[in-house]
Amino acid sequence: MPTSRVPDEVCQQCGKAISRRAHVNIFEGRVVCTPCLGKLSEAGRKKEVAEHAERTTAEEPDIARARDQGVKISPGVTVAELGRLVAAHEAAGARARDVEYVRDWVYSVCRHTFCADWLKHSDAPFPAKLLSKAVKSLLASAEHVDQIYDQRRGDAGSNFERECEARGLEDDDCWENWFFFGPEGADEGSPIYAVTRALVEPQLGPHLPSRRADEAR
Repeated sequence: MPTSRVPDEVCQQCGKAISRRAHVNIFEGRVVCTPCLGKLSEAGRKKEVAEHAERTTAEEPDIARARDQGVKISPGVTVAELGRLVAAHEAAGARARDVEYVRDWVYSVCRHTFCADWLKHSDAPFPAKLLSKAVKSLLASAEHVDQIYDQRRGDAGSNFERECEARGLEDDDCWENWFFFGPEGADEGSPIYAVTRALVEPQLGPHLPSRRADEAR
């Protein structure tokens, strides 16, 4: 007579059969395979750590470091709450840096378009709000932001330094406002330059040099 085959166990987590030669594990009253046991054990450990962080008051050195970074903290903050506050503060800081960097890029593309020698953003012959749409559009794309960060600031050149000196401005402070285009600087042939030009030109309208030249004829 043929020997009756004992059916394989089935993992109650993933639903896969557990071979008779494999070790059957019991986790919280359920039969599970070894890979699932590892995942469940790790998930359980993480849950336990998270729950402990939610009910444990943060230590003073950690609170002091967070306050030094500018994080506002209430008394009795837990480890988990402190972690969330620090993460939110760092995210806000990163966002602020992105906004500043992208704004500098947009103004620099306009400066290059105008062939201008602006030293500060306020030197531009149009209100700042005209460029807000272009800045927001670029910030909405992580790819565009990354492409802007890939651009080099470049060398301002001696003329820029002389203009700053003539106006009583610190050239280092002014230099930080701009990307300078050229072999050692930002690339006017890059895709992000073309994207930015396409965004700003409709906003600038009559302020564009070519438009003003046409109106003067």
